[in-house]
Amino acid sequence: MNTEESKAIVLSLVDSLRSKGSWAGQTHLQKTVYILQEALEKSFGFDFIMYIYGPFSFALKDTIGELLADDLLAIEPQPPPYRPKLKLTERGRAFVENHRLTADLSDERLEAIVTRLANRGVAELERLSTAIYVLRRSNGSGNNPAQELMRIKPHLDPTEAEEALAEAKAMLNGQMP
Repeated sequence: MNTEESKAIVLSLVDSLRSKGSWAGQTHLQKTVYILQEALEKSFGFDFIMYIYGPFSFALKDTIGELLADDLLAIEPQPPPYRPKLKLTERGRAFVENHRLTADLSDERLEAIVTRLANRGVAELERLSTAIYVLRRSNGSGNNPAQELMRIKPHLDPTEAEEALAEAKAMLNGQMP
């Protein structure tokens, strides 16, 4: 996927998340892109590493910065203690329209995942995306995924880890619990 296509997808995801009531901040966008790439086994052009709050893509962070600089995306400030939301500008909407075939998010499974994630808080998205990260990297290694998840995220209790892993497994298997 080239840079223009990746930008069109990111803009479409921001718009889709917002239309479903999501905060659509940068963390929401990071976790949603990661979960979609893994669950759909489709790259939107972003590599992720494990970082402070779960899977993170510096390339996606840079793309968001470029979209803001190009006036395709805007920051909508929120009253403290809340972080800002992202929203499309008129130029952003025109960009998506010009890349309509690339930015089409009408895939049924993609739509179901975005709908499912839209109203999640960042802590829930962090748990779920990290659980997917652990499952993708375990590859039948014999390690206990719940223990690995709690090693990476020591603030999780065993119940939270097991619930996140169960949902992650279902998403990776194409099921929506």
